[in-house]
Amino acid sequence: MLLESKELINQEVFDFLRNDNSCSFMLLKRPEEMTETEKRYSKYRFNKEPELIYDSHGYYVARNWGVGNIQPFIQKMEAKFPGLNYSIENN
Repeated sequence: MLLESKELINQEVFDFLRNDNSCSFMLLKRPEEMTETEKRYSKYRFNKEPELIYDSHGYYVARNWGVGNIQPFIQKMEAKFPGLNYSIENN
């Protein structure tokens, strides 16, 4: 709702996010698109409320992130959305 209220999401932005597979999985999926393996290994939190609702469909965000794939994702997002900055904190 915040993305919509601030006019930060439109079809072009949604398609950009939907087509991302930086983590070896589609960034956004609907439950009916998930494989049994993706469900079994919790690649998406499909058993909770959708993390993004767009065009009346609920989408879940991939959870397959690590050191090897987060940096390309960050670079891609920062290039697409100027002014957006990420930082990685080590625990």
